[in-house]
Parts: sequence; structure tokens; C-alpha cells
Amino acid sequence: MSDAFDIWHAWRSHSVLTFNGQFDTNIDTGEDYHSIELGALLGLTPTSNPKAHAPAFIPSIYNAFDARNHAVQRAQGQFVALTGDIDKGNVPLGGVVATTRELFGSEPAIFIYSTGSATAKDKRWRVIVPIVGPVPFARWNEAQEAFFDFMDTNGIPMDRALLRAAQPVYLPNVPLERRDEDGNPLFYESYTDGDEGVPL
Repeated sequence: MSDAFDIWHAWRSHSVLTFNGQFDTNIDTGEDYHSIELGALLGLTPTSNPKAHAPAFIPSIYNAFDARNHAVQRAQGQFVALTGDIDKGNVPLGGVVATTRELFGSEPAIFIYSTGSATAKDKRWRVIVPIVGPVPFARWNEAQEAFFDFMDTNGIPMDRALLRAAQPVYLPNVPLERRDEDGNPLFYESYTDGDEGVPL
């Protein structure tokens, strides 16, 4: 395996902190958060947790007990993915794919998936785009804003809450009330392709 391959594909081994829902915190226990390799997140199938307990992550390798604090992540965080949240516009999956590919090119890894509240008539999406290696908050935040500006300019409105350092990025999840009697999602679509990280 060449050094060049290692550089462009090392993103898979970077671990990000994960938790379950808005109120899952370790601030009182002092324990580190569970971490998972970024490569394991791409292509996940949706869980069926209640919305309040849906799995989420922060795209930073800093996972100490205070890692869900915005000020702490701004100071200590090292970020390994760009992320997006598209809650308006009812944009079809093909449109999100085409626009992200226009920005990032054909080689970078991209994972796009519908949110737990999405329906066939009201499509909503999350986007994960790994970057080559960890970067501090200021550089990551600058890249996030450029990503959002490009998408907005091309008619895909982005939720700017994900500019915040410790904002949860919810992973694929379709609660039971949005599944049929056999447990299948009433609506879920996703796209996963590419191998490389994005250079920043």
C-alpha cells in the first residue's frame, strides 16, 4: 500500500464520539464518550430508536466527558468530517448527490441519508463528507461555511446549526411510528460512494 493511498484513505480510522439523543451526557460521570471509527459510519442502516434517543455523533476526535460543550470543542476539538443538514426544499436525493459531487468531485467519500422525519413528499437529508485528516475548529468551521454557501447558492438550503462545534449530527434512524407493520421504514433513502477524504 503506497503512502499516497494511506494519506487519502486514513480518514476511515479516525474515531468520533457517539451518543444517544440530545440528553445523553457524561458531564456528571466524568467518563469519556464512546467512539467509533468514521469509516464504520458510512453506509449504516437506520436504527429504530425513539427520536429522543436517536444515535448521533460529533465529527471531532475529542471525546472526553466535556466533549458535548461547544466552547470545549472549539478549543480542543480536532474535526474529521464536514456535515450537512437539509430540512427544507424537498430536494430529491439525486439533486443532493449531484450538487455535493459538483463541489467535492467524484473521488471523495460521501454518505447522504434521509432523516427520521423525512417523508416521500417532504424529503430531508443529512450529509457526511470525511476530510483527509483532523483539523482545528477554525479551519473546519470555515470549510463548513463554504460548503453551506455552495449548497445554498445552488438551491439547497442548509441548516447552519451545524456550524456549531458540538452540534449533534444524527445518524440514520427511523422510529417505529414511521415504519410499517413489518418494521420497514415508510420512507428511507441513502447514497454512499467514494473512497477518499477531502483535503482542507
